[in-house]
Amino acid sequence: MLSSVKFKNKYYFRTSEAFASHLKCEENKFDVNYNNSNKTGIFSVVNENINHKAHIGSFIYSYQRINLFNQLFQFKYQNIVRVVMDGIFYTGETPKIINKFREKPAELMNDECFFINSLNCYDQDLEIELTDLQYYNKNDDGRLIGLIGAGGNGKSYNSITKNKNLNILYIAPSYTLARSKKEEFNYINEDVYANVLEGRKWKLKHRDYNIIIIDEITMITEAMKQRFIKMFNYSKIYFCGDLDKEVSYQLPPIKDVVMSLEDLDIVYEYKKNYRFKCDKLKKIIWFLRKRIKDGINSDIVLKQFINMMEKEKRVIDIEELKELYEIKDVILSSRKKCRKHENCNCSTNHIKLFNTLFDYEKYLITKNTDDLSNGDIVYNPEKIYKYMERRNSFTIHQIQGKTIKDNKVFIYSKNFFDITMLYVAVSRVVSLDQLYLIV
Repeated sequence: MLSSVKFKNKYYFRTSEAFASHLKCEENKFDVNYNNSNKTGIFSVVNENINHKAHIGSFIYSYQRINLFNQLFQFKYQNIVRVVMDGIFYTGETPKIINKFREKPAELMNDECFFINSLNCYDQDLEIELTDLQYYNKNDDGRLIGLIGAGGNGKSYNSITKNKNLNILYIAPSYTLARSKKEEFNYINEDVYANVLEGRKWKLKHRDYNIIIIDEITMITEAMKQRFIKMFNYSKIYFCGDLDKEVSYQLPPIKDVVMSLEDLDIVYEYKKNYRFKCDKLKKIIWFLRKRIKDGINSDIVLKQFINMMEKEKRVIDIEELKELYEIKDVILSSRKKCRKHENCNCSTNHIKLFNTLFDYEKYLITKNTDDLSNGDIVYNPEKIYKYMERRNSFTIHQIQGKTIKDNKVFIYSKNFFDITMLYVAVSRVVSLDQLYLIV
């Protein structure tokens, strides 16, 4: 290598350890070592004159750096993803490519990246559009980034994969969601809102992460958001969720209102959906989103939704449910108890109703263990523990953030009190063939 400098010459010879130990030089012009594994002596002779080409390597390196800086000046700085030794990863339009640079596939990053070599480009196959709300764009190079759009649009996927060479902390509302994301992307670190906000060793655990990804932000209040920002004041933070300036499309925080997007540096809206696989389901999804946006009364929307499902022959009664339901299918209800009663023994208790109908050994995990997360579902366990609750139905809050790809989902239509609750339930599946409405 041009920059290498050779201070000693080494000579190898066959000998015994005893003989090598007798070799000495009073003027310290050489050292003698012995490699016992291959019975070899090593002379290391100090060079009196050192010839090298490091100055040539330094010149080439400096020239390369100057060219790299000249190419960087051709970019909009908000489009730059990463700068490496011989190139630049970037998003957006390809800028003017100066001499000595060329485009090539971005194999070192992910499928969405362009790379220019000494440069190339990072092309998003996700349809990302900068929101047209001007006040969102206060600082295009800011550290507080909003990624908004419907579930299945690739918000968390994109924020993780584009930063996969950095130190990422993914924060979710539940252990089930956090651990499932860790299984999908084994190079990230994961935690839940409660641990971080309650300060459970977060200063020790999280202080070195330079990328923070906070998912399902419709469940975050403004006060929670400000605490996250203060805690991670040296990190870039991605806030991912299904909301916009005017409305939240998914279930809000249990207390207080959902966080605001107004003080984020920049907000990207994701338009293309990767979850929904059939046009009929997409039509229903966009119908519900439009009604949420327009603030239509929940009772009116539920009646319209029932009519749509009846046309598709997806409405059933309890007797039909008994024929269709299998152990790994999911029954979703608005809440554990009826709307009017807090007594869990109420005759309209949803958990009791469906546990009476079905005798499956199906349990909800209510405590974190080494192998299981609070919110996981297990089937036919060999042993029943105190933290396992027999369940055949689940609240929509418990399923938010999950995607059900294969099994059937039954939505119990009684006591719905919010359109967002209905929307979250419907948007868990990938095809209308999986979905049934119980009336």
